[in-house]
Amino acid sequence: MSERDLEEGRSLALRTAAEVAALSWEELDSYEPRDDQVTLASGHTFRVKSSAYWDMDAWQSDMQVSVKVYPSRGWRRYRPYTARAFRPGVDLPEQDAFSFG
Repeated sequence: MSERDLEEGRSLALRTAAEVAALSWEELDSYEPRDDQVTLASGHTFRVKSSAYWDMDAWQSDMQVSVKVYPSRGWRRYRPYTARAFRPGVDLPEQDAFSFG
């Protein structure tokens, strides 16, 4: 695998993590783990697995984003490119208090 091919996998993982982390809080909260096939302009095909999850309690903590990119051929199929993103919860929207009455 050439250096350019390695860079494609790394940059795809980083780009995907940044895109998911840029979603709104509501979209991040409802984000389901995804498993996509992506073909780049170079013709290389990658399997992209992404997920987003709360660090601790929902709507009261930070969000973590995890991305793994697997090439369709080569030894990296078994050791994927990884990228992580962190979305701090300092700008979380206020949640309505529960009423028990």
